[in-house]
Amino acid sequence: MDQIGINKSTKIRHSRVKIVSIGHIYCCNFSTQTLIRFGIISVILARIFDTNSNILSHNLTILIPHRPFVMSKCVFYLLLVFTLESDANKWTHDKQTISWSGYTWRIKDRFWGPGPNQFTADSVRVINNKILSLTTKPLSGGKWSSAEIYTVLSPGHGTYRWIIESEIANLPPQVVLGLFTWDDNAPKEFYREIDIEIAKFGQSSWSTNSQFTILPFRDHSKITRFAVEPSSGRTQAEFTWSPCGVTFRLTKEGDKRQYFNHTDTSLRLAHGNENVRINLWLFNGQPPTPREPVTINISSFTWLPLEQTNSMHVVPCNEKCNRAK
Repeated sequence: MDQIGINKSTKIRHSRVKIVSIGHIYCCNFSTQTLIRFGIISVILARIFDTNSNILSHNLTILIPHRPFVMSKCVFYLLLVFTLESDANKWTHDKQTISWSGYTWRIKDRFWGPGPNQFTADSVRVINNKILSLTTKPLSGGKWSSAEIYTVLSPGHGTYRWIIESEIANLPPQVVLGLFTWDDNAPKEFYREIDIEIAKFGQSSWSTNSQFTILPFRDHSKITRFAVEPSSGRTQAEFTWSPCGVTFRLTKEGDKRQYFNHTDTSLRLAHGNENVRINLWLFNGQPPTPREPVTINISSFTWLPLEQTNSMHVVPCNEKCNRAK
């Protein structure tokens, strides 16, 4: 695939088809399930266009004259299908959106990770234009639903803050609440994931039920676990992401003794196309114990730029860090 010769800055129009920023296609940008779909569709397209073997060479001569190409016919038409009126890297399965807390969010509605789980649109509700309600509930055939939403826009460096109305300390061990950033197109940066998770990951015997995480999670030094206890009032969870590190904070409003914080100064990460995500999912796709629906209500999400963030929460940049930005 590296031999496809369209320059990343090239923008070509032909028969109302836009091929924008295809460049060199790297398989690591796509999940295994997506690549399987690509393969199936390419076979179908190859069958469809097999009756006119001159189409490919004719169109390539018009579109990109004097440029050597090593590309099969089915791959070419496959790229056209996935770049019609959009950039291939911005293609998404999820079309349904909601407006909540001042942002537009897409609703994940497919069988997908994490888990994997069956994410369904009806597991997400906005109550009275105020409260975001995420639910995991039984489906037909013994399966269970999960819920996830993610912003269309990418805020970048700043403070990410969630106000959670529901009690989070008593979640079943299979249920995970995630508040995080994620960039689908940044595998080398570990998808720019910065995460606050309320979870035991199936381990009912664990004394801790929450963690602050920076990927890669296999590096245990990137994970800080702690125990949140039941109390009255809401929970405020937030992190501040700056070019030279991340600071995490979680507070139970009804019990000021429950204040958890952590600072990671090892992260040197520019922002990219990450978005904000909130999910409620089942570890390994296993139903909760007891087998009852679980709902988490969140009253708000806010993002503040670094200039409006309390300076004590911003990791300062030294000279070495400034050169790395």
